[in-house]
Amino acid sequence: MTFLRQAELLIGPLTEAEGGGPRNEAYRIVSGGLDTDLRIRFSIDLSATSEPNKIVLAVTNLASERWARMAVKNTLVQLSVGYQDTGLKLLARGGIASCATRREGDDRVTVIEARDGYGPQTRGMLNRTYGGGMPLKDVFRDLARSLPGIDLGSIDVTGNLPPKGVHASGRVAETLNWLADRYGVTWSIQGGVLQVIKDGQGLPGEALVISSRNRNLISLSPSASGPDAAQDGVEIIAQLDPSIRPGSVVSVDSHDQPNLNGFYVAQSVNASGDTHGDDWTMTIRSTARP
Repeated sequence: MTFLRQAELLIGPLTEAEGGGPRNEAYRIVSGGLDTDLRIRFSIDLSATSEPNKIVLAVTNLASERWARMAVKNTLVQLSVGYQDTGLKLLARGGIASCATRREGDDRVTVIEARDGYGPQTRGMLNRTYGGGMPLKDVFRDLARSLPGIDLGSIDVTGNLPPKGVHASGRVAETLNWLADRYGVTWSIQGGVLQVIKDGQGLPGEALVISSRNRNLISLSPSASGPDAAQDGVEIIAQLDPSIRPGSVVSVDSHDQPNLNGFYVAQSVNASGDTHGDDWTMTIRSTARP
């Protein structure tokens, strides 16, 4: 992998719950670290839980008329990152929660904070009865359609509702939480997409490789939890790869710590980067795949 990084930031034109609107009407900032490019810094906290992912962006010396457009609450922002030889891929998206400008020396820095899925979770309401024996997968699919601006992703759940069925009323998120607790699954919104995963399992598909050989592994350390502090996973620091998100299965291959090699499920991903600096990494906290 050649580490010639790139970033693309899209803002609007519509809110997150409206799906953002036509891509060609969004305000677009592209940066590859050149002196003529705007500097983009970011800190992204992605989690496999239903808590909305947190997005913090900082753009240096943005024109004031552009700042005014970005300051509109709930407007959709989308950050895609990648490398010159692999192209761009979505890292995070969400509705703007706050936008402010501050001074850093001679520079004016616009700081945007956004949350992935917060607006749709707040606005998603329903009053519906699901019949007895209905497949759980169909229930989750229907609930996803009740979250405005959210697409349907991987729904890894089996089984059926009880014979009496279920009546759901109020916020969609509360019904999703009830179903998750009852049937042993975890739901989250990742990049505007609802995903449902069986507890302890990962997303379907081939494992993503993080290895010394590929030069994308920076460090590896064991993680432990529980009363006996038994190892249940690893913490991985790697070169930024937007393909890896909560629920992804990763294959770790370390020359220095072969005892930790194996397959793991990412539970959280903390990504940070700077188009005009050295930072372009991610920290993955994971559990061992059963």
